[in-house]
Amino acid sequence: MSSWKMEDGSPVGDEELRSNLDMLMLEADLAARPDFTSGLSIAVGNAVERVFLCAGPYFALERWPAGTAEPMRHSFATAQILSNVGAPVRVRAGGWNEVLGRAETLVLPAACGEVEVTGPADVLLGYLPDLDRDVRGPLLAAGYPPPLLRRFIVS
Repeated sequence: MSSWKMEDGSPVGDEELRSNLDMLMLEADLAARPDFTSGLSIAVGNAVERVFLCAGPYFALERWPAGTAEPMRHSFATAQILSNVGAPVRVRAGGWNEVLGRAETLVLPAACGEVEVTGPADVLLGYLPDLDRDVRGPLLAAGYPPPLLRRFIVS
């Protein structure tokens, strides 16, 4: 097994590696498990969903499955990372209009302000959220209770 120090790339000997692994195993808490959720879903159109997967002050991740050819439209105020986890889709943002293939990712600058994805589609959107505007507000408006949101949103 070839190992090296992250600080400077120098090699780590077998004895030091075993010691590091032993210390790691002493710190590992294999019983701790996060609460699982399949996400909090909001219908945003005919067969288009907005599924909040995780949210915190520095990152939010949403999955947008669209079961029909109806375009998925999303307005935004911060840069977005759009990843296609399904079949190729057509993406329009600003003056850009191209096909985004399976497993391809696109960075959308905040200046675009809106993206349109023609489905059927299954895409992920990652971004720096304003938790009240981008996450809490839409989920509360959809009827999710505040206690659930407090468990779901990491502050």
